[in-house]
Amino acid sequence: MHAFASFFFSVNNYWYGWWSGLGSCLGEFAIVGVIWRKFNCHEKGCYRVGLHHSHSDPYILCRKHHLKRDD
Repeated sequence: MHAFASFFFSVNNYWYGWWSGLGSCLGEFAIVGVIWRKFNCHEKGCYRVGLHHSHSDPYILCRKHHLKRDD
């Protein structure tokens, strides 16, 4: 447990180590998640970048699913 605690945060000063270590990344993870959700293909299970707007609904789709919906 000591090795885990010393890797992720300071052992002597718990909260200082948390906010200046692993806890400071929470905001960055949130920003990346919002950007990923905005530009991700909205087809279920597809993790490609969506650049094409669908004609029938307001979502963006990747090239593969955009061509499939137009057929």
